Amino acid sequence: MAGPAACCKAGDMIRVRPVLLASLTFALAPASAHADPIKVDVEADWHHAQTKFVFAPQVSRFERIAMKDYGNAELDVTAAYSDGATQTEATVYLFHAGLADASVWHDRILAFIERGELGTLDTSQTRTSTFTPPSGQPSAGIRSVGPLSGTSAKSTGIAIYPFADWLLAVRMTSHSLDPDALDVRLSTFVEELSAPRAPIGAPKAYPILACTKPLPNKAAKFYKPTMMDALLGATINLTNKDETYDSGALPPKDADWCRDPSSTSEYGVYRSKGTRSSYIVAVGDSGTTASVGRETLSGAISGSLSPSFQMTVRTVDHAYAFPRFTRLPAVSQVVAQIYKGQPISSATRGSPDTTITLPSGLSDEEAS
Repeated sequence: MAGPAACCKAGDMIRVRPVLLASLTFALAPASAHADPIKVDVEADWHHAQTKFVFAPQVSRFERIAMKDYGNAELDVTAAYSDGATQTEATVYLFHAGLADASVWHDRILAFIERGELGTLDTSQTRTSTFTPPSGQPSAGIRSVGPLSGTSAKSTGIAIYPFADWLLAVRMTSHSLDPDALDVRLSTFVEELSAPRAPIGAPKAYPILACTKPLPNKAAKFYKPTMMDALLGATINLTNKDETYDSGALPPKDADWCRDPSSTSEYGVYRSKGTRSSYIVAVGDSGTTASVGRETLSGAISGSLSPSFQMTVRTVDHAYAFPRFTRLPAVSQVVAQIYKGQPISSATRGSPDTTITLPSGLSDEEAS
């Protein structure tokens, strides 16, 4: 992330997410996903229609200097703000998350910061705290601020909180403020950014720690997809007609994530309460999330007693179901499916439209 003066360099998180090709095959997007400028008068508020967030031209002595839409449906938008007096920049990210869990994406964003594009983050001096966001969910936000070295930037920080199935994140970096002063500016900026009341509650946020034991790393086999699999997969987007959000993107109410050692700077692997029977993979920094765990519905319908594990992926705009595994797959298999696998069902989030595709060539052979 970088300063807004170079709107998509130092102030930005790298918007890395898989994109869907016409053949329903995932491919990794270029280093930065494409973004189009949002045209708005420099003195006018910009209203996000789907959430009612308002991006004002001035927020806490910061001037809005640019806005962008990563796509064409305002599902992943950014706003760059600058305070020239203190050489401090802030970038606001509002995105429709595949898993709207502030703790998980706070952890992922910190991993991106630690890559060092803006300077070396002193993790031993990084301070993390939780907060109640202006949207009203008690202790649902999480914020970290720390010192930078090796470049002209002096400090950096991130604050993030959920809003139903959306996340709002603010990255702030300063060339003059120390971490304590930046923490105050970041906290004030988040509080003064106009936010509506959240339609539902959210779990309390917390820093995610490393898991004590790693996941098993044994390859699984695929079950050959059937029409039943595709039809069951098509239910991934079913929601209560009275809900105005994608309930499938909400974090489990009892989730207590730890970070598996298989995590990298490109993706994080998380397990709730240390379980070794299911996990999620959070990819990039823009909300794409894969979930994998045991499912029993197909066996109940077919009468089979064989174990079955389902993989689903949610991006900012779609939900996908993939062929079932015979056991909990290795993380490398799930990552391979995200980037080059073939879903058997896909659905547009927030829409009744569903596409069913039965990939050819899959059999009960070991997945690569």
